[in-house]
Amino acid sequence: MELFQQIAIVDQLPQGKGRGLVAVDAIPHGTVIAKWYPYDRRVIATVYASMHDFTVSLPKSLPDDGGAAAVDPEQQQHAQRRLQHSWPTPDGKIVVLNERTPFGMINHYHTPNVLHTFQRAVWITTAARDLQIGEELVYDYNLGSKYDIRTDPHMQEFHAVCAQYQVSKRPTRDMTLPSCTGIPVYEEEDESRPRRGEVTTTTPTPRRVPNLRLVHSDRTIRNDNNAQHQITSWV
Repeated sequence: MELFQQIAIVDQLPQGKGRGLVAVDAIPHGTVIAKWYPYDRRVIATVYASMHDFTVSLPKSLPDDGGAAAVDPEQQQHAQRRLQHSWPTPDGKIVVLNERTPFGMINHYHTPNVLHTFQRAVWITTAARDLQIGEELVYDYNLGSKYDIRTDPHMQEFHAVCAQYQVSKRPTRDMTLPSCTGIPVYEEEDESRPRRGEVTTTTPTPRRVPNLRLVHSDRTIRNDNNAQHQITSWV
């Protein structure tokens, strides 16, 4: 990943949204924010050649005492996380994001403030409009994975598997909260700023809030064997 604008991970956003990415500094419209390299295993954990190969990697439902299908709760959560970070490509492969990649922390909203350009060897994220300091980055998933738009057999089968594990990948129905704004990234009162009546010839540097989890750029690409799948289109 190459980072061109400073962004940070926030674990608990307002509105109960959970984790997301926010702009640390103002980002002008059209600015390239980051480049992500899909063949880097820190971005994409695995590419499965087919839905069958993907589903056999998930924990299987086992009959409980009542004869109904059941999955161990811990395994159920593991399967849900994988499904939440996955999507089918147009040719039926299943892409599973690394759960730690900041790319997967960009939440959905139907009016996005960032856009992704998906090329075979690089994904580019740009600002769709001016972003304020402390504004959450959001993207319309239906511009990428197209969970609500595609009706091909691969997407239908993917939704069916999600339903088995009580996962919904319907952005327009389940992920409709707007971008959060005003997330604190700088301290309001900074001891380095001049006090009233104090004369200074230097401009104080604002201090970031403690424990702010900045995303760091790393141009090193750690490949695995995902390249063998010959991806022609990621979305």
